[in-house]
This record gives sequence, structure tokens and C-alpha cells, in this order.
Amino acid sequence: MTTSIAAGSTWHQSIVQQLHDRNSTQVRPYKDVVAQHSATLAREKTLLLRVDALEKELSMLRVENNDFKRERSMMKEMGGDVVKNKAQIVDLELKAQRLQEELTASYKKSSENTQQLLDMTQKAKTLTDEIKSKDEELAMWRARDQAHEENIKKMHHLIEQKDETIGIMQTEHTTIQLQLTTQDKKLASIQAENDQLVARWLQRAEDQASKMNETNELYDRSLALQLQVETLQKQLQAANLAAIAAGSSSNPYRPSMLDLASAAPTVRLPSKPRKKLVNHSGEVTMAAFSPSGQQIVSGSSDKTVRIYDAMTGTPKSPLMGAVQGVMCVRFSPNEEFVLGTSNDNTARVWHIEQGRVRHTLTGHIGKVFAGVFGGDASRVITGSHDRTLKMWDLNKGYCTRTMICHSSCNDIALSPDGMLLVSGHLDQHARVWDGRSGDMIQDLNTIHENQITSVSLNPTGERFLTNSRDHTLKIIDMRTFEPVFCLKDETYRNGLNWNRACWSPDGIYVAAGAADGSVYIWNALSGKLERVVSNRNGHTGTISSCTWSPDGMWFVSTGDKDKSVLIWEP
Repeated sequence: MTTSIAAGSTWHQSIVQQLHDRNSTQVRPYKDVVAQHSATLAREKTLLLRVDALEKELSMLRVENNDFKRERSMMKEMGGDVVKNKAQIVDLELKAQRLQEELTASYKKSSENTQQLLDMTQKAKTLTDEIKSKDEELAMWRARDQAHEENIKKMHHLIEQKDETIGIMQTEHTTIQLQLTTQDKKLASIQAENDQLVARWLQRAEDQASKMNETNELYDRSLALQLQVETLQKQLQAANLAAIAAGSSSNPYRPSMLDLASAAPTVRLPSKPRKKLVNHSGEVTMAAFSPSGQQIVSGSSDKTVRIYDAMTGTPKSPLMGAVQGVMCVRFSPNEEFVLGTSNDNTARVWHIEQGRVRHTLTGHIGKVFAGVFGGDASRVITGSHDRTLKMWDLNKGYCTRTMICHSSCNDIALSPDGMLLVSGHLDQHARVWDGRSGDMIQDLNTIHENQITSVSLNPTGERFLTNSRDHTLKIIDMRTFEPVFCLKDETYRNGLNWNRACWSPDGIYVAAGAADGSVYIWNALSGKLERVVSNRNGHTGTISSCTWSPDGMWFVSTGDKDKSVLIWEP
């Protein structure tokens, strides 16, 4: 504030000094002229007075001259002394001539003085006008100076107000900083308390899961022991019967080679759409074939599950019951049930013939993205975004084991013999579990650079496939847990967090749907791209899943935005 006042005073002094300088250069030089003009006026006045006196004297002389002339005439007429009067007349004429000359000189001097007076008057008028202009300019500058002084006073007042405001704000700022420091301390305390509570909750959850797993193991052991006892009793009874019937003939039946032979399916690569099924009102998330290949099941964000005849594409009545979108669907091995996992944090098992929900599996606290039947229709495994996997016994109707996986699960896959379980997660990890006990075997954390959207095992269970949002697929050896091939293409883009890739039934090919609606097929034995099936006459948007029929004849893909299930033919 002091600096501002000093600056205002300096500016005011500068204007005053400029006015003084202007007076020094424009007013003072004319002081002599004005003084000379005044002296000239005084001299003119004196000369005018003298002229008046001379004129009066001339008038008197003229009167005297006229009197002398009149007297001379009278004397001539009277005959007086002419000589004496003549001398007087000559003197008077000389005196009159001298006075006339002085009068003429006075007139001449008066004329010069008058002209000089006119010049001086004009010059004085010019100077007066200039002085008047300068006075007006000076008045203007004084008015401006006064206005500036008023503005300076206002600015000083405003600065004082601002200083007071700044002082108040600084006080408030200090108070807020103190409050913020206090709140930070409270927040740190609350965060520490929250971390302790979360750690205690996780520990408690793990303890409860361990206790539940131990209880289930004890129950399973008791059932196994009971079955062993019953089996031993049956064997003992059979042995007694065999001893009684000693000597009887042996069974004549022998299995033929045809019964023991197994033919590998012939896989045909898709080339063009055969039938497009549009029965859902929302995005189709997944489709799967039944073990026999005669039926297809699909799940959708419209909260329904639909089953179709694989040959004709004829849909059955939708399976209802989900509160939110269905993310994953599977047939049971005996084709009697359908499993569907949902965003409503539950998994449901529908009875196909009855069209009703048989089991509702609740226990997850996050979206359930994946589920599989565990070898038979009585066992289910689910993966959720609550960072857990759960094993369910449908005969008992509850969860038998909970596995903590520390990241949201996008997909799971079970080996054909049910011994190994693979899960793909949001944290880019693929985890391998014991399919029976639920213990983790291996945590693979370097195979992808973005989240894994699907996992699947080949028909022999020796390798598994991962699909990722880093737009690559990896084939992993189950014995070494090392990548065998990295499958990619410049134009392939994985467009969904639940985009599911698949193996062909013979394990030779791998297929995945792309964001542009095309299907990419790689050779799993060489790692090379085999074929790209374009989206012409196919899907109009991102593909969410694809799968082969068990016999390798048909290929099915699902569209996310076009709400369709597409059956392809060779």
C-alpha cells in the first residue's frame, strides 16, 4: 500500500514539474515583450498628451496669427508703423512654421507610434490568446490532476479494502489449513482403521472358508468311507455267492473292437453363414453346444436363456428367472440341465424339460461372469468379480469350497477329467487350480499385458488357450506352464471383456471373434493364421463368443450388438 501511495505522489509531482517547465518555456520569455508593450502604451499616452498640447498651442498661434493679420490689415488701413509690425509678423510666421514642423514631426511620430502600437496590440492579442489557450490547457491539466488525485484516493481506499480482505482471507486460509490438517489426520486414522478392518474381514473370510472347506472335507470323507463299507459288503456278498455257485459256466460276452475304438471328429472350418437366429432383445453374451451337438444354448443381457435345435434353429421357450443379464451358459453332461451365471451375483441351474429354475446358487457378492459343471450334473464351479471362485454341491445345495483369487474372474475352464481348473482374471493373471481340492497350483502373471477375457482347455487337457484385451491369444503348456504359441494378427482386435475363444474338437484349430464381426482361425499346431472369415452377411458388430459343435461340423458365434446367434457352415 505504501508503495502505491509513493507511486501516486511521484506521478503528481511529475505533472506539476511539467507545468512549471511549460511556464518556463512558454510564459517567461514573453514577460519582456509584455513589459515593452506596457512601456510603449505609456509612451504613446505621453505623446498623445504632447500632441494635444501642441495642437492647443498651434490653435493659439493660429488665433494670434489671425489677430496679427487682422491688426495688419487694420494698420494698413490706418497707416501705422508698418516696419515694426512687419518684423513681428516675420517672427510670428517663423514661429508658426517651426511649430508646424514640430506638429508634422509629432504627427509622423504619432503615426509611427500608432503603427507600432497596432503591431504590439496584435502581438499582445496573439500572446493573450496563446496565454488563454495555455490557461485553458493548464485548467484542463489541473482538472485531470484533480481527477487523478481523486482516482488515487479511490485506489488507496480500494487498496485498503483489498488489504483488509486479504487479511481476512489469510486468516480464513490459516483456519482452513488447520482444519484440513485435522481432517487429514482423521482420514489417515480412518484409513488405517479401515485397512485393519479389511484385513480382519479378509482374514475372517479366509478362516471361515478354511473351516467350511475342512467341514466339507470331513463330510466327504465320511461319505466316502460309507460308500467303501457298502462296496466291501457287496463284494463280500458276491464272493459268498460265487463260492456257492462254484463250477458254473463263465460269461460268454466279450467286448468287440468296435466298442473299444474311438473315432476322432472331422473338423470343418466355417466359411459362410447358414442361419442367423435373432430371438434375444439384448446383447448375446455366449452360446454353447450340448454334449451331443443336437442343441444350442445362449445367454443374453435381456435376462433370458434360450435353447435351440442345432439343425433347424427352432427356439424353445426362454428360461426365465435371472434378475440381470446372463453372462455364461453351459449344458450339463447329461443334457438335463443348463447352467447360467448372471450379473445379479447368482448362478442358476434350470431343468430343461420343465423350464424352471432347479437351483439358485447365492453367495457371491459380485457379478458372476463364468461357470462350469464339474464333471457331472451334481457339481458346479463359478467365478465372480468378487475375486473368488466357488465350488457347489447341487445335491447338498450349498457351497463346498471358496477359493480366494485376489482379482475379478472373467472366465474359467475345467479339464476333461475334472482334475485341473483354469481361471482368467482382470489383473492379467491366469491361475491353475486343483479341480478337486481347490488348491492353487500355478499363478501365471506374465503371459499377457491386459486382462484375460477367456480360457479354454484342448480336448486332451494338455494345453489351454487364453484370449486377452491386448489383442493376442496364447497357447500354454499345462506341464511347463510356458507359452507355446502367441496367436495374433495386425487386424485382430478383441472388443469385449468377456470375449470367449475356443478350440476345435480335434485340438488342431483355435478360433476367436473380433471387434469388426470377423472370425479369426489359427492352426494350433503351427501357430499360423489359417483363415479369416469376414463379416459379410454375418455379424454387424463385435463377436462375444464362438464354439464348434462336438462333431466339428458346425460353428456358432454370438453377436454383442446385433443380438444374434449365427450358425456357420463349411
